[in-house]
Amino acid sequence: MPDVHQLAHMRVYMQIPVNGTEFSRPETRAKQASVRSHDEVDAFAAFYQHASKNTPALLAMKHGKQPENGLVPDGYVVFLVWEQVPGSLLGNGLSPRYANPPFWQLPLDQRNEIRDVFKQEYPKLLKLGFRPTFGSLDNLVWDSNLRKL
Repeated sequence: MPDVHQLAHMRVYMQIPVNGTEFSRPETRAKQASVRSHDEVDAFAAFYQHASKNTPALLAMKHGKQPENGLVPDGYVVFLVWEQVPGSLLGNGLSPRYANPPFWQLPLDQRNEIRDVFKQEYPKLLKLGFRPTFGSLDNLVWDSNLRKL
């Protein structure tokens, strides 16, 4: 039975109409329907299949098609749900040029510890065949209690 109190993130990938056809008849938009893969979806599926301990656990994934009254009838839609891991986000979603991410506010010894853990764990991720497309501090969560990245 699922834990109803578990915190999670959800992302939805949905095909959208080609620019300029947003208000076309559904039959016209339906001709645009396709199947598409997204790197994040493929990565989460592989991490789940290999029981990765270096990534958030995949809780649910569903591939489907949009209904007849959807943006692109029969176009793809993918729902992805993963656990919210404990810890602090090391980035802040802003360019380091404009803001000081939390990582850089930590004491040097803690930053060095995070770097050491990263050097140990990152190769394990690469062995699964994936490399982050947009690698940044915004994608890293540090649990200082467990010393886990």
